[in-house]
Amino acid sequence: MKYDEERKQIESRFQTIWAASDYKGIPIIFENVPFKVIPGKDYVAIQILAAGGEKLEMGNTFFRNEGIIQYDIYVREETGSAAGKKMADVISDSFRNVRFGDAASGYILTRTPSFRSLGVDDGRFRMVLSVEYQRDVSIA
Repeated sequence: MKYDEERKQIESRFQTIWAASDYKGIPIIFENVPFKVIPGKDYVAIQILAAGGEKLEMGNTFFRNEGIIQYDIYVREETGSAAGKKMADVISDSFRNVRFGDAASGYILTRTPSFRSLGVDDGRFRMVLSVEYQRDVSIA
């Protein structure tokens, strides 16, 4: 699986899950896609942070790449953190210890998410949900 295919798989899964949730009206900000933050509106931003990689066998044919999928959840300061935590639960339940992708391009395997509150940022309460993942690359 190449980097762009990894991005497509992760973003597609998130879009599908988000569209089926109670939060489908909350916009998603994707990497390198223009977005204008609307005053008084909640939103979620997704970033895919590639980390290290390693060779898993002798020779040069099987590699593992790891990274973090980061979801930044922004809710209006005056509404409290409950709505953001419920959004984090939707994401966490959908990305906790799952395998997705396909045999042709490869699979992504996620780990247990972690959650933290980062306080108020520009009138919005910011919470971050991070999900570690790995993807395997086989070069024939």
